[in-house]
Amino acid sequence: MTIKPSSQAGTGYSENPDSFQAGREAATAALAHGGLHRCDLLLVFATTRHDPLAFSRGLRSVVGPATH
Repeated sequence: MTIKPSSQAGTGYSENPDSFQAGREAATAALAHGGLHRCDLLLVFATTRHDPLAFSRGLRSVVGPATH
């Protein structure tokens, strides 16, 4: 049996000035855009105006702690 790997991707962003909410909104939008229920990998770009820890907590509140 041969299993072919597949990849799916979604993109999301937020303009919310609250770092936690911005992370949460961006992750939620990315999952919705990709038609995904979970993800294994995040590639994130954020501006310096956001608190990195709060932004990360917002992301993880949506994707969970196991995502890389």
